[in-house]
Amino acid sequence: MLARIVLWVIFAVCAAMTVAFLSGHGANLIAGYNTATEAEKETVNERKLLRVMGGGMLVATLVIFVLALLGGAAP
Repeated sequence: MLARIVLWVIFAVCAAMTVAFLSGHGANLIAGYNTATEAEKETVNERKLLRVMGGGMLVATLVIFVLALLGGAAP
């Protein structure tokens, strides 16, 4: 029972991060980008970075969602 609750909480956090990334917010949550200097940040297309991170998070979020639905029956 506790495992299912934990999975749903992880799903909610990942879903919120996915929405933030795909909407163009949350660049400071990306490891490496938040520690880069201003000069290094100028060389990166932040919008494209957030779109790619959002897509990756979407895939991970969907996998976690399926696991949460299956509960203990996951292979």
